[in-house]
Amino acid sequence: MSKRGEALLPLLMINSLTNFLEGGGALMLLEMNNISKTYGNVIANDDVSISIDKGEVLAIVGENGAGKSTIMKILYGLETPTLGKTYINGKEVKFKDPRDAIACGIGMVQQHFMLFDSLTVAENIVYSFEPRKRGLFFDREAAISRVKELSQKYGLDINPLGLTEACPVGLQQRIEILKVLHQNAEIIIFDEPSAVLTPQEVQQLLKTIRNLADMGKSIILITHKLHEVMEVADRAVIMRSGKKVGEMDIAEASIEKMSYMMVGRHIEKRKPKKYEPGERVLTIENLNYVDEAGKHAIKDLSMHVSSGEVVGIAGVSGNGQSELLHLIMGLEQAKDGRIMIGDKDITGKQVFDVRESGCACIPEDRYKHGCAAKADLVQTTLLGNQYKEQFAKKGILKANRIKQFTIDLFDRYSVKY
Repeated sequence: MSKRGEALLPLLMINSLTNFLEGGGALMLLEMNNISKTYGNVIANDDVSISIDKGEVLAIVGENGAGKSTIMKILYGLETPTLGKTYINGKEVKFKDPRDAIACGIGMVQQHFMLFDSLTVAENIVYSFEPRKRGLFFDREAAISRVKELSQKYGLDINPLGLTEACPVGLQQRIEILKVLHQNAEIIIFDEPSAVLTPQEVQQLLKTIRNLADMGKSIILITHKLHEVMEVADRAVIMRSGKKVGEMDIAEASIEKMSYMMVGRHIEKRKPKKYEPGERVLTIENLNYVDEAGKHAIKDLSMHVSSGEVVGIAGVSGNGQSELLHLIMGLEQAKDGRIMIGDKDITGKQVFDVRESGCACIPEDRYKHGCAAKADLVQTTLLGNQYKEQFAKKGILKANRIKQFTIDLFDRYSVKY
């Protein structure tokens, strides 16, 4: 714990006792009162108040862009509120950065994992809070022992000596959870934790969240997946367009009530329609792929996708789904077999040729493999189109046309920005 955190904690305990005696009642562990956050003319949070008690699972639900992640970034010290105050055990706290939040017992499992691929599991878990020999040298044995202790205590089985880059997504999330537990977090924020997990991994995650709460940890779950809220949460706060529009105990809640509050209207149930396949747009014939380790990851695979069709590819992590997508997109080359887009053979073609043939991919890890994180919205929209005549002439980009194209695209698909 930092010196700043050591100084804060006694004050929090004294103030908590004083307020309890003066007020004659129990305090909530955490209160965020009248929080507002603006970015220029954009209001991300508008007078939002939330609270959580010890051992409670609080779900904060809303559509993408509702302001859920922003208020949690404020709580974790990643953002500073424009207005409003935060209290822990009745004591007002102000966080300059995440280290202040960690010192006060707040941890965050990010939607996009903050891990070093080249480090071991144990090294990632203890990073920045490493055990030391004689106060100077990294104590590797103590780190491994600490990870084994945490793993056993919280039922999160993992190999502390394994390389993080070799861990599938579900295990990487487990590393993130153990990391905040190593930091002695009492309030743990999960930001859209099931976004990249398989159904089996989601069930394990929900079990972990419930176990942590039963052991006295307070959990804040940011999500828009309401069936998960109904399964694991004690209480839900509903947000829409930056505002808190409702709050309810899960015992009195329903998916229909929460979805209505999230979008401001009733959502009609989709009726299944008779499927009539169109022309084939993707055809895969007798595809085989052997990875660098010599594993036969794809064996004699044949399938097709028709126009207007949604095809699901099911299977637990590591059974060839990622390799199949890489082969289709030109990121890897097949041993043999054929891939067709329409009547065009793209087998062995590069990514550019595949994209120009009308095929695109949203990867499993969108942050790591699917976006230019430091580019602005206009630059991101332009990527892959910069060579087209409508956007450039003799190598000079047409800035106004590109900006208008971005605005039109966002309006057409209701992208919030």
